[in-house]
Amino acid sequence: MNVLHWPFLALRKGFLFSILIVLFPAALAAERPVDLGEVVVEDKMDDKEPSLDRSAAATVLIPEESREEAHSVSELLEESPGVYVKRYNWLDDMSALSIRGSSASQVEIYIDDIPLMNAQGTMIDLGVVPLSVVDRIEVYRGGSPGKIPESTIGGVVLLKTKSKIKKREVSAYGYAGSFETVKGRATYADSIGIVTPVIAFDHTRSLGDFLYNNDNGTRFNTSDDALVRRQNNDFSQNSLFTKFLFDLPRDATISLTNIFFQKDEGVPGLATRQSLTARLETLRNTTSVVAEKKGLFTEKLSGHADVFFDYLNSRFRDPMGQIGPTPEETDDNTYRAGGNLKGTVEWTPHQIMTAYAAERSEFFVPYDGLATPPNGPESSRHSINAGLEEEMMFFSERLSVIPSVRVENLFNRGDLGDRSDHQLSAKLGLSLRMVDRFYFKANGYRGFRNPTFAELFGNTGMLQGNPALEPEKAVNFDAGLSYDLPEASWFDGGHIEATYYRNYVSNLIQYVQTSNFTAKAFNMNKAVIQGVEAMAAAKFAKRFSLLASYTFQEAKDDSGNPDTQGKYLPGRPKNELYAKGAWQEEWLGWFKTSLWCDLNFISGNYLDTQNLLLLTNRTLLGSGVTFNFIGHIALSFWAQNILNDRVSDVIGFPMPGRSYWGSLEIKI
Repeated sequence: MNVLHWPFLALRKGFLFSILIVLFPAALAAERPVDLGEVVVEDKMDDKEPSLDRSAAATVLIPEESREEAHSVSELLEESPGVYVKRYNWLDDMSALSIRGSSASQVEIYIDDIPLMNAQGTMIDLGVVPLSVVDRIEVYRGGSPGKIPESTIGGVVLLKTKSKIKKREVSAYGYAGSFETVKGRATYADSIGIVTPVIAFDHTRSLGDFLYNNDNGTRFNTSDDALVRRQNNDFSQNSLFTKFLFDLPRDATISLTNIFFQKDEGVPGLATRQSLTARLETLRNTTSVVAEKKGLFTEKLSGHADVFFDYLNSRFRDPMGQIGPTPEETDDNTYRAGGNLKGTVEWTPHQIMTAYAAERSEFFVPYDGLATPPNGPESSRHSINAGLEEEMMFFSERLSVIPSVRVENLFNRGDLGDRSDHQLSAKLGLSLRMVDRFYFKANGYRGFRNPTFAELFGNTGMLQGNPALEPEKAVNFDAGLSYDLPEASWFDGGHIEATYYRNYVSNLIQYVQTSNFTAKAFNMNKAVIQGVEAMAAAKFAKRFSLLASYTFQEAKDDSGNPDTQGKYLPGRPKNELYAKGAWQEEWLGWFKTSLWCDLNFISGNYLDTQNLLLLTNRTLLGSGVTFNFIGHIALSFWAQNILNDRVSDVIGFPMPGRSYWGSLEIKI
């Protein structure tokens, strides 16, 4: 990294940390303590209610209440309507999220308050956080909530990690299965005085040598098809999550979090042309400090401050040029840092305002040992964002109106020149409780997706930069109904909902081949994406539960290009259904059995813009059983893809067929 960048980073980090050091002690000393006797405070927020925007089309997933066979964040996300998990490999490896027909780069992902997406546009490995430390996952499907500094087109996934622990949690977990796959995890969480430590270590490795159908590049000629074993598909990864939450006097908290992630994997390439030598090594470390205070100077004001530093190193080796057009030996470094100050004022019990100001900085330093010169062009991005949200409640809180506005100022710098953008995004949400348990929600949203460094400035390989690119733009609308089913004698309650959405997206960025070995990004396309999302969940006799989510969508090109106008956007299935049934029974008060079965149907979708290559329907069936002894030992067995449907989520990247698994979990 250029040494000139470090003073800037040190100055900014020092400034933001000084805010934490000065602001919160001053707030704690602003009022003298008053003995009020014993005060009982209850958290009235429903576990299933989104924390950032009650009017949003959102899904809240609680890992402890969700899929028994879900061992990663990407697997759990498949329960949410409107979310399509597209895999470039298998397990939770290289998963790209699409929300309402978006691309992966149009979705923002946060761990607590820290953004994971970087300006280089690389895919986020969701295995960076062990599922055991995730308390809840919130999926916002209609754009960014007003409390988030970053605008986006496709939606937001928020991973909330464990914070306050009621009792000590110590567990060891391990599973093994097909393709020589093993996983081990140890988790510790406790409440020790004013400190709540949460620590988890996760290790996973696999050979990944499953059989797949190789068509030898002749898609319409089945005579030369053969079952081939996947090679160079092994991986080994480690993640260490540590968090320390400090409960301070007068409703103040400070949390220190560090996430370390390391992965070494083979890159097998396309199914028809496997690479035997290409490797990818990833090292990432994210450190953050978050401070919050209720009653900041006055009981009506709550304060929030966070700072983070993120380091990402990616080493790719392709000495034979089996993945790209030429051999590569890259060693790229990305440095990210930023902070956010946010205040919430409760003017009245029916009017709440939130304002924030955030700053982000990112530096990308590429290196290719086989290029001349090896040091590639450095790129940087600085952004200063500010936003305001007002929540107004009327008619005894039956009606909530939530307008928000966000201003983003971006300053990009690269070897092809500088580029600045100033953007205004806004959202208006409405939530109406028409009768008890029956809600109507509607939202209108205008958002952006900024070009990546690769799109703006290219790379040392085949990508040429285009600093004249405009941000992708979207105007989204949605409206839906939901109903919480009340409990009855044998019925334990449930939930049903349905939402219609329509998105207009313009300035879509697409790479165009400019020569035999180069490509360049241009603002080319427009799209109209519309669909219906539906979900139903219910539980009976405290034993049997059902869950189903369905998404119908039409994502069509609206660019006016005669070759693509009216065609379906590639990689957006028209129908997707997820359904699960589970039965639980307790014996003798200490032995419990659980049986489950789930089905994921994904309709065929096109793989190209002209709708010539069609991926067929996929039906994935899984089933398993868990034996739980005295609440401390759980033994599970399950099978995935029982129908042995050999599928691909992306052209040329095969998925495994039938597989078998077993796990053992011990809780102390």
